[in-house]
Amino acid sequence: MKIACYFGGRSRLGGAERRLSRIFNEMAQKGVEVQLIFRLYEPMEAVEEAYRDVIGQPFCLKLIGRSSGREIFSYLRKEKFDYAFYTDPYRAMLPFFFGAKLSGSKTVLLQVTTTAAEQKFESLLSKKEFELVARLSNQIDCLYPCAVGMIQKQYPKQKVTVTPCPFTNLSVFSPGEKQKIIAFVGRWEYMKNVELFVKSMLSIQDQLWRMGYHVMLCGNGKAQIEQNVRELVKSSNYPQLFELPGYEKSQDVLPSAEIFVSLQLYNNYPSQSLLEAIACGCCVVASDQGDTYRLVKEPFGLLCSFEEKNISEGVLRFAQMSDEDKKKAKEAARSFAEIQFSIGNSVSHYMKMIEEEKQE
Repeated sequence: MKIACYFGGRSRLGGAERRLSRIFNEMAQKGVEVQLIFRLYEPMEAVEEAYRDVIGQPFCLKLIGRSSGREIFSYLRKEKFDYAFYTDPYRAMLPFFFGAKLSGSKTVLLQVTTTAAEQKFESLLSKKEFELVARLSNQIDCLYPCAVGMIQKQYPKQKVTVTPCPFTNLSVFSPGEKQKIIAFVGRWEYMKNVELFVKSMLSIQDQLWRMGYHVMLCGNGKAQIEQNVRELVKSSNYPQLFELPGYEKSQDVLPSAEIFVSLQLYNNYPSQSLLEAIACGCCVVASDQGDTYRLVKEPFGLLCSFEEKNISEGVLRFAQMSDEDKKKAKEAARSFAEIQFSIGNSVSHYMKMIEEEKQE
């Protein structure tokens, strides 16, 4: 069995790239030939280094980088993969998709973005691209359980499945010596609500400063958001309360963070940063959207609305806990991760997909 998956060729990996590459590497260890196909936007050496860093050893994937859509299309036509996987449609992916279809590959749309799961698109063209690819795919696999019914209703002729559960790398993400850090880790884009987070922290800045906390704003993104965040921080009575280190690897921040806040607009399930924070024993305050309730549990987690007061009260609840209760919350978060975050279930799900192809 020979399968391919398409990714944009960049060295800063998002949650989908970190998650899917590990699933495919596990499949490759079971004897499946797996190739990751990249439309390169950075040197191939940098891209490969990023994936090797995430996956570790043994590294069993074959990485193929091409500089244009035409080259990717030709490669797919020539190689004739049994299965081709790709995430929610965007223009650069289409040569991969049509190359796979025309060579007779079974095609699987991995619906991984929250906006597509909610059927919300930036433009009419984006919506049409999604509809085209969804209707032509042999299977649509949803990351969000709450999306399955809606997608099945919209595309009744397609086979619609759901990846069984989230996971993260428990050996990389584990609790360290906790410090009084409240962390926001992720791309700065509108649906992540980093500005709302900063405003919420400003509303309780006096309490946080007295208790000795620091707010770490890790990440970067849209220029306007970055400018707005910096202006908000400047307005603080305690500008030194906030740290803006730019892009940081999650594993360099979350083990020592005490509280993690995730305010994604549509669905925090299964945000890789949220999973990583739980595995690192963080107390988490997360927006109450979609399937997020499946991950955020007492005593380490709290769901909140998009109101400053609700967010700030959630953070203060954890910040004001006794040392003993903080220790219990850290242990509860890690225990939940060890029980729930198993890559094996996802690997079995993907293996079942391709084994069914053998039987047809």
